[in-house]
This record gives sequence, structure tokens and C-alpha cells, in this order.
Amino acid sequence: MLNIDIKNFHSHFFEKNIFFQKRAVSDDIISWSKLTEVLYAWDLDSPQMRLFLDGLVHPSKYTTRYQDIDALKSRLNKEAFDSHLRSGATLVLNRVDEKDTQIGALCKALSDFTGLKTVANGYAAFGGDGTFGKHWDTHDVFAVQLLGRKRWQVFTPTFELPLPAQKSKNFKSDCPGEPIFDQILEPGDLLYIPRGWWHEASPIPDQETFHIAAGVHTAKTIDYLAWLTDQVLPLVVQSRRSLTAETDFVAITKEFSRVLAETMVAPEHLHNFIKQMEALNNVYEPIDLANVKSGM
Repeated sequence: MLNIDIKNFHSHFFEKNIFFQKRAVSDDIISWSKLTEVLYAWDLDSPQMRLFLDGLVHPSKYTTRYQDIDALKSRLNKEAFDSHLRSGATLVLNRVDEKDTQIGALCKALSDFTGLKTVANGYAAFGGDGTFGKHWDTHDVFAVQLLGRKRWQVFTPTFELPLPAQKSKNFKSDCPGEPIFDQILEPGDLLYIPRGWWHEASPIPDQETFHIAAGVHTAKTIDYLAWLTDQVLPLVVQSRRSLTAETDFVAITKEFSRVLAETMVAPEHLHNFIKQMEALNNVYEPIDLANVKSGM
């Protein structure tokens, strides 16, 4: 899929720089008709499907409530829904990898390549000025254009390696004025953007577009420390010392720092933590009912 091996990718691009490849994936992974089927089966009462147009559009603006046997549910109001999309709204389908087998397989391939958990959100638009403006993500992203075209601009980072709570909305004025990448992505094109790198994706006037943002989710150093705090450090006596007004803070914390450093680099702890993280990686095992039937 990618014309680079994993060693070079991690050495030169992972959390360091953008990576762009034309025609990295097949251009027939999904169609508008298949995407329509995915949307038809979507649970509209789930926050995983939303419209954005100058902010979040409240679902009451494009859905209606109805009684379905013993439950009150939502269905799309076709006229209102279409009107919002024609006005430039962006349809966001979170975790679309769980709804479509081809997108699920693509995320699995990216997970196998990176060795990391990868999930996808889908973005469909039919023109407009763009929805989310310049921003950074707190996870690495593989943007994969699947239908139509879209303009992508990427800007250098101003806040290195943000954590999930460190959102770009509080730093909008810091975004550089000139992009380092400015291209129109076409079906099959792939753009890797490290977390913390400013970017903006803009629809092209009067053209439809659908892409996925395949987010790569990693364990951070601080996550390893939290895991040790939960799983290992309670068994270490230096972690259980009391700190009071009468104790020698310097002596106790200095001893704890020494034990903590030894604990963090202990091979068995590193191995167990990595194993737990690897267990989160994508598993793709689609059920083929035709094969079940043929085996009867």
C-alpha cells in the first residue's frame, strides 16, 4: 500500500513530518451508493453521525422523531438533510470503519503497517467553504481521499506533540500564515499528518468529496507512567511512604525517584505494557454468509 517501509517511516516521518503518496490505495473502496447504504443503517440517535455547518447542526434540524413499536427513534428528514448538504454542510461519520468492511480492511492494513490502533472517521461534503478551519489533531492521521477531490493545506506545528486535552482551539492565533503543503487530493491519495501539525481541508466549489481520517492512537510516556502507577508501583514499598509535615520530603522523594527510574526501565514492565498496547490493535475478521451457506 505505502511505498515506504516501516523503519524509514518511523525514522523520518512518524511524529516528525508529513508523508504524501499519490494513489496509495484503490480508488474503488467505496461508492456513493455504498455510502448511502451505510447511512441508511446508521443509528441516528448515536452521536457518531453529525452535520457541521458553522458549528454543530442540532439533529432536530434534519431529523424527525417517530414511534417504532415500543421505542421512540429518529429518521432523516430528507428535504432538510439534503438542504443542509447543498448549503455546504459536512457530514461526519465517526467510526465508519465499524460500518463498512472495505474501510475496516483499510484501517486494518494501516494498523498492520504502523503496529498501532487505527480507527476512521468519514467526512462527506458537496461544496461549501469547509467546516473545521485550521486546527491540529491530538493523534496522528492518515487522510485518505476516497471519492471526489479536496484541497489540503498543512502548516508547521507550534505546540509539539499535544495530548488529548491540549486542543488547538486555544491557540488559533499561533497557526503560521503559509502552508508547507498545499495540494488537491484525488481518489486513492494518502496524506499522513503528525499530531500537532496545523492543517485545513477545504471542499472544492460545486464538487463532492468523501475522505476518511484514519486516526492512529498511541500510548504516550505518561500513559506508561499511569499504567505503572496502577499495576506495579502499589507493590513497591517506597510508593507507600506517607508524606506529612514531619517527614523528610527530600529524602523520601529522592529514594522514590530512584526506585521509579529503575521500575520504568525494567524489561518485564516494558514488555507487559507493550503487550497490552498491541492487544488493542485492529482485528478484521468479516463474516461471509455465502461461505457459511456453501459449507452446509
